[in-house]
Amino acid sequence: MKHPDFEMLDERLKSRLAVTEYNRRCFWRWLAMASLDQPSGWMSDYDTFPLELTSERGLEIAAEDNSFKSYGLGVPCLIHASRDQW
Repeated sequence: MKHPDFEMLDERLKSRLAVTEYNRRCFWRWLAMASLDQPSGWMSDYDTFPLELTSERGLEIAAEDNSFKSYGLGVPCLIHASRDQW
């Protein structure tokens, strides 16, 4: 599902703020997560391998509080958040 404001936001990033295509694509992922049909979800970089995060622990984290959780130092490569937080 595409975010309802995708075209407008992308145009602003591109023309008004001169954001590069690479960085716009990073933003697009966040917009996609904000369009979830589910109340929360995980987002990961394609080259992130959370070797110590089991599926059971991932479900526990998702069921915990609704806080925005980012795993990665300096780069948000593995994130869990609610639809509203995205």
